[in-house]
Amino acid sequence: INDDPGRALAEIRLMTRRLAEFDLHPSMLVCEITEQAAEDKVLVSLAREMRRDGIRIAIDDFGTGHSTEERVALVQPDIVKIDGTWFA
Repeated sequence: INDDPGRALAEIRLMTRRLAEFDLHPSMLVCEITEQAAEDKVLVSLAREMRRDGIRIAIDDFGTGHSTEERVALVQPDIVKIDGTWFA
């Protein structure tokens, strides 16, 4: 999610409708939150909506920039992708 919150929510709704058209469960969709994503308050709201729709959430680039332990605690993602610099 690196987008206007209203637009992101509209896109999430569109994706869930499209999945339903193909008889696919929303849990097959993983929405990735990037390091540059919106402010925390907005992310929490979007994450709540996605979870309500059954969409899984991933945080990308954990350990860099905004992808901190605090953000993980706020968003409570299903998947955390660790940045490669942690292993360098």
